Amino acid sequence: MRTANLMFVGLIAAVACAGSTTTPHPTYTLVGYFGEPGTGPGQFHEPMGIAVGADGELYVADTRNHRVQVLSSAGEFLRAWGSPGKDPGGFQLPVDVAVGPDGSVYVSDYELDRVSKFTSDGTFVRAWGSSGDAPGEFNAPAGLTVGSDGTVYVADFYNHRVQIFDQDGMFLRTVGREGHGAGEFYYPTDLSVNNAGELTIADAYNYRIHGLTGEGATLFDWGRAWAEGLAIEPLNVATGLAIDGTGRVHVADSANKRGVLFDTDGTFLAEWRMTADQHPEMYAPARVAVSGNRAYFIDPSNDRLVVLEVRP
Repeated sequence: MRTANLMFVGLIAAVACAGSTTTPHPTYTLVGYFGEPGTGPGQFHEPMGIAVGADGELYVADTRNHRVQVLSSAGEFLRAWGSPGKDPGGFQLPVDVAVGPDGSVYVSDYELDRVSKFTSDGTFVRAWGSSGDAPGEFNAPAGLTVGSDGTVYVADFYNHRVQIFDQDGMFLRTVGREGHGAGEFYYPTDLSVNNAGELTIADAYNYRIHGLTGEGATLFDWGRAWAEGLAIEPLNVATGLAIDGTGRVHVADSANKRGVLFDTDGTFLAEWRMTADQHPEMYAPARVAVSGNRAYFIDPSNDRLVVLEVRP
């Protein structure tokens, strides 16, 4: 079993109670938690990925339980699918999930080096990918997202690149390569794409959020030099991000044990951390999904989702 740099998997830990910000507005405010440790409905074992469907349903990659669980926006268990194994529809380490514009559900499997496609009720459609570094092959596929046209984008973690496919898994192109400069990645973990095909990428071990065109030209680099220029705390192994309807970027900043909210231009708006009475040493948010003014952070160490609201 692949265990290296499950620093991404291991650093993926939690988000929890009572927020703090460096600016008066907006703020993250705690709404509540969904889930608890276990193997039953609505229980989790190190969940690491989350997506929101068009109907507000929450799709969770329940990683160590080798399944996808679906919850209502109120946290009620709706359905689940998956079991351990390499057979079609099976999972070994499902680490992220994305929902396409037609309701199709895509799941990346970090251990099996493949992406599986399902209907919204969990019916297996197809899978693609194998181990390697050639086009269409993966070395630990991590975060994934789906564009408004159905194009699927996958952060290929150990191959230090983003691979792009059509909705049926046909390889289209690759963006990026290993490195620390413009258009390069060092363990990319998550990404989002807008309607123009522009990518926003959690480039974890380059300690930045990197913006690129669909062809790989640099749009922005919110890294350590950028943070020094703004006199804010730099990102430290950002493993997840999501963009809300206003274009603001929500980031799971794992090693800094916080969730962070940035404006469209990278302006720091708010952050949220655990309070001292809630064991902040266990906190390292994994990924985040947004719906309206709510942000759902994955909390693997506590086997739950943390629900925050952006106010005002």
